[in-house]
Amino acid sequence: MSTDLDSLIKGFSEYKRDTVNFEDKKHKGLLELGQDPSILMIACCDSRVDPAIITNCDAGDMLVVRNIANLVPPYIEDEKHSSLQAAIEFSICYSQVKDIVVMGHSRCAGIRTLLNRVIDDLIPSHPLEQWTQVAEPAARAAVEEIPLASIDEQTCLCSRKAVGISLDNLKEYPWVKHAIEKEALNVHGWYFNLAKAELEAFDQDTGLYSLISD
Repeated sequence: MSTDLDSLIKGFSEYKRDTVNFEDKKHKGLLELGQDPSILMIACCDSRVDPAIITNCDAGDMLVVRNIANLVPPYIEDEKHSSLQAAIEFSICYSQVKDIVVMGHSRCAGIRTLLNRVIDDLIPSHPLEQWTQVAEPAARAAVEEIPLASIDEQTCLCSRKAVGISLDNLKEYPWVKHAIEKEALNVHGWYFNLAKAELEAFDQDTGLYSLISD
Protein backbone atom coordinates (compact mmCIF):
# COMPACT_ATOMS: atom_id res chain seq x y z
CA MET A 1 0.00 0.00 0.00
CA SER A 2 1.35 3.41 -0.95
CA THR A 3 2.00 5.87 1.88
CA ASP A 4 3.15 9.46 2.20
CA LEU A 5 6.60 8.10 2.97
CA ASP A 6 6.68 6.56 -0.49
CA SER A 7 6.31 10.03 -1.98
CA LEU A 8 9.32 11.18 0.05
CA ILE A 9 11.40 8.26 -1.19
CA LYS A 10 10.32 8.98 -4.76
CA GLY A 11 11.17 12.64 -4.22
CA PHE A 12 14.64 11.76 -3.02
CA SER A 13 15.21 9.65 -6.13
CA GLU A 14 14.19 12.61 -8.28
CA TYR A 15 16.43 14.94 -6.27
CA LYS A 16 19.41 12.63 -6.69
CA ARG A 17 18.75 12.26 -10.41
CA ASP A 18 17.99 15.91 -11.22
CA THR A 19 19.94 17.93 -8.65
CA VAL A 20 22.99 16.13 -7.31
CA ASN A 21 26.00 16.47 -9.56
CA PHE A 22 29.17 15.05 -8.01
CA GLU A 23 31.26 16.90 -10.60
CA ASP A 24 29.66 20.25 -9.78
CA LYS A 25 32.18 22.64 -8.18
CA LYS A 26 29.83 23.81 -5.43
CA HIS A 27 28.72 20.29 -4.53
CA LYS A 28 32.32 19.08 -4.40
CA GLY A 29 33.22 22.05 -2.22
CA LEU A 30 30.46 21.23 0.26
CA LEU A 31 31.73 17.67 0.47
CA GLU A 32 35.42 18.44 0.71
CA LEU A 33 35.49 21.75 2.58
CA GLY A 34 32.23 21.65 4.53
CA GLN A 35 29.56 24.29 4.82
CA ASP A 36 30.18 28.01 5.14
CA PRO A 37 26.77 29.69 5.51
CA SER A 38 26.59 33.34 6.53
CA ILE A 39 22.93 33.33 7.63
CA LEU A 40 20.97 31.62 10.39
CA MET A 41 17.22 31.49 9.85
CA ILE A 42 14.93 30.84 12.81
CA ALA A 43 11.61 29.81 11.31
CA CYS A 44 8.39 28.02 12.13
CA CYS A 45 8.06 24.28 11.63
CA ASP A 46 4.75 24.88 9.79
CA SER A 47 4.79 22.58 6.75
CA ARG A 48 3.78 25.47 4.47
CA VAL A 49 6.73 27.66 5.40
CA ASP A 50 10.04 26.11 4.40
CA PRO A 51 12.58 28.96 4.48
CA ALA A 52 14.90 27.30 1.95
CA ILE A 53 12.05 26.88 -0.54
CA ILE A 54 10.55 30.35 -0.22
CA THR A 55 13.99 32.01 -0.52
CA ASN A 56 15.09 29.66 -3.31
CA CYS A 57 18.26 28.66 -1.45
CA ASP A 58 20.69 25.95 -2.44
CA ALA A 59 22.34 23.43 -0.14
CA GLY A 60 24.95 25.15 2.02
CA ASP A 61 23.44 28.63 1.72
CA MET A 62 22.07 29.02 5.25
CA LEU A 63 21.62 27.35 8.60
CA VAL A 64 18.01 26.78 9.63
CA VAL A 65 16.36 26.19 12.99
CA ARG A 66 12.63 25.53 13.00
CA ASN A 67 10.30 25.35 15.97
CA ILE A 68 6.67 25.96 16.84
CA ALA A 69 5.87 29.62 16.03
CA ASN A 70 9.53 30.54 15.30
CA LEU A 71 10.03 31.65 18.90
CA VAL A 72 13.21 32.62 20.69
CA PRO A 73 12.75 32.23 24.45
CA PRO A 74 14.75 34.25 26.97
CA TYR A 75 18.33 33.08 27.47
CA ILE A 76 18.81 30.72 30.43
CA GLU A 77 22.42 30.32 31.51
CA ASP A 78 22.15 26.84 33.04
CA GLU A 79 19.90 25.34 30.35
CA LYS A 80 21.51 21.98 29.51
CA HIS A 81 19.31 20.71 26.68
CA SER A 82 18.27 23.69 24.59
CA SER A 83 18.67 22.93 20.91
CA LEU A 84 17.98 26.55 20.01
CA GLN A 85 20.68 27.91 22.31
CA ALA A 86 23.11 25.34 20.94
CA ALA A 87 22.24 26.29 17.35
CA ILE A 88 22.75 29.98 18.04
CA GLU A 89 26.09 29.35 19.74
CA PHE A 90 27.22 27.09 16.88
CA SER A 91 26.11 29.58 14.24
CA ILE A 92 28.02 32.48 15.74
CA CYS A 93 31.05 30.83 17.33
CA TYR A 94 31.78 28.15 14.74
CA SER A 95 30.11 29.26 11.50
CA GLN A 96 30.60 33.00 12.06
CA VAL A 97 27.24 33.88 10.54
CA LYS A 98 26.80 37.55 9.73
CA ASP A 99 23.01 37.68 9.91
CA ILE A 100 20.28 36.01 11.98
CA VAL A 101 16.71 36.21 10.72
CA VAL A 102 13.63 35.42 12.80
CA MET A 103 10.86 34.76 10.29
CA GLY A 104 7.22 34.74 11.34
CA HIS A 105 4.29 34.02 9.05
CA SER A 106 0.57 34.52 8.67
CA ARG A 107 -2.03 32.12 10.09
CA CYS A 108 0.47 30.38 12.33
CA ALA A 109 -1.21 27.39 13.98
CA GLY A 110 1.12 27.53 16.98
CA ILE A 111 0.26 31.18 17.62
CA ARG A 112 -3.41 30.33 17.22
CA THR A 113 -3.20 27.80 20.06
CA LEU A 114 -1.65 30.51 22.22
CA LEU A 115 -4.43 32.95 21.40
CA ASN A 116 -7.12 30.41 22.20
CA ARG A 117 -5.55 29.79 25.60
CA VAL A 118 -5.23 33.50 26.34
CA ILE A 119 -8.81 34.19 25.27
CA ASP A 120 -10.02 31.31 27.45
CA ASP A 121 -7.83 32.65 30.29
CA LEU A 122 -6.17 29.30 30.98
CA ILE A 123 -2.87 28.67 32.77
CA PRO A 124 -0.26 26.93 30.56
CA SER A 125 -0.19 23.29 31.65
CA HIS A 126 1.55 21.24 28.95
CA PRO A 127 4.60 21.55 26.64
CA LEU A 128 2.91 23.36 23.74
CA GLU A 129 1.32 25.93 26.03
CA GLN A 130 4.51 26.40 28.02
CA TRP A 131 6.56 26.90 24.84
CA THR A 132 4.19 29.42 23.25
CA GLN A 133 3.97 31.31 26.53
CA VAL A 134 7.09 33.10 25.27
CA ALA A 135 4.79 35.14 23.02
CA GLU A 136 1.96 35.65 25.53
CA PRO A 137 2.52 39.43 25.77
CA ALA A 138 2.06 39.61 22.00
CA ALA A 139 -1.16 37.60 22.21
CA ARG A 140 -2.63 39.80 24.93
CA ALA A 141 -1.66 42.93 23.00
CA ALA A 142 -3.26 41.60 19.80
CA VAL A 143 -6.54 40.76 21.55
CA GLU A 144 -6.59 44.17 23.22
CA GLU A 145 -5.78 45.99 19.97
CA ILE A 146 -8.38 44.25 17.77
CA PRO A 147 -10.85 42.63 20.20
CA LEU A 148 -13.66 42.25 17.65
CA ALA A 149 -11.52 40.86 14.83
CA SER A 150 -11.58 37.25 13.73
CA ILE A 151 -9.22 34.72 15.29
CA ASP A 152 -7.32 34.62 11.98
CA GLU A 153 -6.74 38.38 12.05
CA GLN A 154 -5.70 38.26 15.70
CA THR A 155 -3.35 35.38 14.94
CA CYS A 156 -1.62 37.32 12.17
CA LEU A 157 -1.24 40.42 14.35
CA CYS A 158 0.09 38.30 17.21
CA SER A 159 2.60 36.60 14.88
CA ARG A 160 3.92 40.00 13.82
CA LYS A 161 4.26 41.20 17.40
CA ALA A 162 5.87 37.91 18.49
CA VAL A 163 8.76 38.48 16.08
CA GLY A 164 9.66 41.60 18.04
CA ILE A 165 9.62 39.67 21.33
CA SER A 166 11.87 36.98 19.86
CA LEU A 167 14.33 39.58 18.57
CA ASP A 168 14.51 41.24 21.98
CA ASN A 169 15.21 37.86 23.58
CA LEU A 170 17.73 36.92 20.89
CA LYS A 171 19.79 40.06 21.47
CA GLU A 172 20.28 39.03 25.12
CA TYR A 173 22.02 35.76 24.22
CA PRO A 174 25.69 36.26 25.16
CA TRP A 175 27.11 35.20 21.78
CA VAL A 176 24.65 37.44 19.94
CA LYS A 177 25.26 40.41 22.23
CA HIS A 178 29.03 40.06 21.88
CA ALA A 179 28.90 39.73 18.09
CA ILE A 180 26.57 42.74 17.76
CA GLU A 181 28.90 44.83 19.95
CA LYS A 182 31.79 43.87 17.64
CA GLU A 183 29.63 44.84 14.64
CA ALA A 184 30.09 41.30 13.35
CA LEU A 185 26.39 40.38 13.39
CA ASN A 186 23.02 41.83 12.44
CA VAL A 187 19.64 40.46 13.52
CA HIS A 188 16.48 40.83 11.46
CA GLY A 189 12.76 40.16 11.71
CA TRP A 190 10.83 38.99 8.67
CA TYR A 191 7.19 38.13 8.14
CA PHE A 192 5.92 35.88 5.34
CA ASN A 193 2.33 36.47 4.20
CA LEU A 194 1.17 33.15 2.75
CA ALA A 195 -1.99 34.51 1.13
CA LYS A 196 -0.14 37.21 -0.81
CA ALA A 197 3.26 35.52 -1.11
CA GLU A 198 4.84 38.68 0.26
CA LEU A 199 7.88 39.06 2.49
CA GLU A 200 8.08 41.95 4.94
CA ALA A 201 10.86 43.32 7.15
CA PHE A 202 10.37 44.36 10.76
CA ASP A 203 11.73 47.76 11.82
CA GLN A 204 13.07 47.23 15.33
CA ASP A 205 12.89 50.96 16.10
CA THR A 206 9.29 51.63 15.03
CA GLY A 207 7.76 48.16 15.35
CA LEU A 208 6.37 48.48 11.82
CA TYR A 209 6.71 46.19 8.79
CA SER A 210 7.50 47.09 5.19
CA LEU A 211 7.63 45.02 2.00
CA ILE A 212 11.02 43.69 0.97
CA SER A 213 9.82 41.62 -1.98
CA ASP A 214 7.92 42.30 -5.18
